[in-house]
Amino acid sequence: MSTSLKRGLIAAAAYSGLAIVMTWPLATHLASAFPHDPYDPTLVTWILWWDAHTRPLTQTWWNAPIFWPLKGALALSEHLLGISILTAPLQWLGVTPVASYNVAFLVSFPLAALAFHALVVALTSRHDVAAVGALAFAFGPYRNAQVSHLQMLWTFGVPLALLALHRYDDTRQARWLAVFAVAWAVQGLSNGYLLLFFPVLLAMWALWYVRSARHLAAIGVAWLAGWLPLLPIVVQYERWQHTLALSRRYEEIQSYSADILSIVSAAPGATLWSHLLRGGQVEDQFFPGALVLILVGAGAVWDRGASAGPRGPAIRVLRVMVLIAALGCLLAAVSVVVPGPWALSLRGSVTLVSVTSPQKPLTLALLFSAIYLLSSGRAMRAWQRRSAVAFYLISALTTFVLALGPLPRFGGEPVLFHSLYWWLLQLPGYSSARVPARFGVLFELCIAVAAALALARITASGSRRARLGVVAVAAAVVIESWPAIPLAPLPPSLTIPFARGERAALLELPLDAVESETAALWRSMQHRLPIVNGYSGYEPAHYTALRLALDSGDERVLDSLARDRDLIVAVDRRQRERWSALVSRHPGATRIGGDPSWELFRIGQSPAPAGMSSSRSVPIAQVRTTDHPEEAAKLVDGTIETIWTTGKPQTGNEAVELDFGEAIHLIAVKIELGAAHSDFPRRLDVECATNPAEWQPCWSGSAAALAIDGIVANPRNATMTIAISADRVRWLRLRQTGSDPAYFWSIAELTAIAR
Repeated sequence: MSTSLKRGLIAAAAYSGLAIVMTWPLATHLASAFPHDPYDPTLVTWILWWDAHTRPLTQTWWNAPIFWPLKGALALSEHLLGISILTAPLQWLGVTPVASYNVAFLVSFPLAALAFHALVVALTSRHDVAAVGALAFAFGPYRNAQVSHLQMLWTFGVPLALLALHRYDDTRQARWLAVFAVAWAVQGLSNGYLLLFFPVLLAMWALWYVRSARHLAAIGVAWLAGWLPLLPIVVQYERWQHTLALSRRYEEIQSYSADILSIVSAAPGATLWSHLLRGGQVEDQFFPGALVLILVGAGAVWDRGASAGPRGPAIRVLRVMVLIAALGCLLAAVSVVVPGPWALSLRGSVTLVSVTSPQKPLTLALLFSAIYLLSSGRAMRAWQRRSAVAFYLISALTTFVLALGPLPRFGGEPVLFHSLYWWLLQLPGYSSARVPARFGVLFELCIAVAAALALARITASGSRRARLGVVAVAAAVVIESWPAIPLAPLPPSLTIPFARGERAALLELPLDAVESETAALWRSMQHRLPIVNGYSGYEPAHYTALRLALDSGDERVLDSLARDRDLIVAVDRRQRERWSALVSRHPGATRIGGDPSWELFRIGQSPAPAGMSSSRSVPIAQVRTTDHPEEAAKLVDGTIETIWTTGKPQTGNEAVELDFGEAIHLIAVKIELGAAHSDFPRRLDVECATNPAEWQPCWSGSAAALAIDGIVANPRNATMTIAISADRVRWLRLRQTGSDPAYFWSIAELTAIAR
């Protein structure tokens, strides 16, 4: 056995043993508990179960049986195929879904440690400092913050890909390009965020290390080869994102960004440093450990290098100008805080400079400062020497700034304007990423590498004292990182009386918080019925509409869930009085039994909405509205991008009146909600008239059911189709008679259909 293989096996055994000890007693509860909490782990377990029991990339795979009757439900979350490389064979061999999840959880620690260890050995040729860095990266406090997000732990592909690039840079051996391509593909299949974020670090690596166009081309070809297994999935995700009208609001992205104080915020599970918890969310707990920060500081001082040599006077003048600009912007930022906003005008009419807040000048000050520092002799020399310490220090700082999102904050208060991440948002794909703070995994990797390299320099003498110092640092890192990971029990089961293979869907009521939604996912792996409930990265629009409708007491909305098959409704007996009464009001509901925890009902399949043949849209001569009549033209302007809205919560006194200009045989009215999915009318009465003094009711029913049918059929347009059969209709009136404490009544487009 070679020395390298022996060392690798020893390291694998050591890291695996440490993972078991630090997560104890999880190893004794693999099939009966989740680490930390049952919420996101249940979702990931369900996705991995679905990956194992369905052929990937097929239509069936995409149409995962959650959020019934939505198509493409898997696209609402990550697919995790890279992790299923391990978990699917385990499940095929009879391992339970939760046990396979826990195995993947435990394995993620030694995999990350081994890949990181190999990376540092490639940079330093030292196993002792590599072990210290591996402990900081694979077991550090940041991992405690992400302990319930398996995909954020399954990140060994990042150090493995960097290892391959460094090895290729040293040896020019093509086999390392193959390793890089495989590492990139596996990482991309395991974590969708790193599919977007890791290329930023790769681009920085290329700018720092690559000096030859030929070598850059070779790396580019290998990277494109690694994309081959990813492209079919990415293309389908893009298609489903468009079809389902999925998007992230700027405010949502900003809320999931890190804070500058995240660097000193640790997860509550980090036993030694839990008092550093800032009270923020899980995603912005970046504290890497005190020793790591000390080592990084030492490395920044240690990596001085030689002078860059004489510099031309023009460069020196430009750097002085940049420094003056930085100081001027900093002064402007300070001045607006103390005296207040100010402006400099020419003759009182032309404004030359105005400063109303410190964010813009402070951003410019930092930009000019960065240019000044990166153009310094020391920085240029580090780039010329291709200093690994300098690269990983700069990369750590850059990825931390990116994790701050589009509008960096300090203690919750915005301090900068249009940061680096704002520019990333202008590129394709990045606006779909909800959590900029997940750049944190790259920050943690870079800062751990920088710490290991600094330790290698500090202990370069190889003396006994130096070796003992490395051992002491390793022990201290383990102590700093020691977690307190609770075990969460599995959700309770649900027994449903149905024949195997029966076509039915299941709805669990109430549609409540994450606890009940993830529990429904767990139970679906047992009964194998498609479920109306769900939990994912996105909440689909029809599900929001369903929740709002049920909360308002509209039982007829259940018809929309039974268009294709019977619907079984399971009511939690703890809230039986409200929800059993609601289901019982449905004319097709039959009680079919239950158990001490659940009461079960069945609703037979409901007829599909009537189609419209031989129909035509008719022009609307005039539109009148009770609210914002000046914007009534938006209802009939031919585009769903412009939306008429009441601008206030529904009260039951809103109306829209249409004048066709002539009597027609009306068979339907189409109401397109567009992006205003949740602003459907809570109650709707439709009246027809031959003359405005003789209004007659021509439709009544569940507007919510129509909204859900329309959203499921086409989430982008979300068309409510109201079937009407009325002759000689000149005027039509839509009266919103329900109420909602928060949502407006909005309509993107109105169309009348006549025979």
